Amino acid sequence: MTIAGSLTSLVAQHGYLGIALLVGVEGFGMPAPGETAIILGAGYAAHGELAIVAVAFTAFLAAMTGDSIGYLIGRTGGGG
Repeated sequence: MTIAGSLTSLVAQHGYLGIALLVGVEGFGMPAPGETAIILGAGYAAHGELAIVAVAFTAFLAAMTGDSIGYLIGRTGGGG
């Protein structure tokens, strides 16, 4: 399975949770395809499988949470 196929299946199988995971991980500094997950979520919303407002809200919350985790890691003595 290709990387693109893995991403598609993650968002397809887990929906909002898959989007939240990828965006959140990217938010705290790990290289992850968060923007790609949002685009995939928007595509699924266009086909009626997800709600676009919920995709946007999930991405917003995941990015904010990921950023906060990254800040806390750096603030409490994380590497760097």
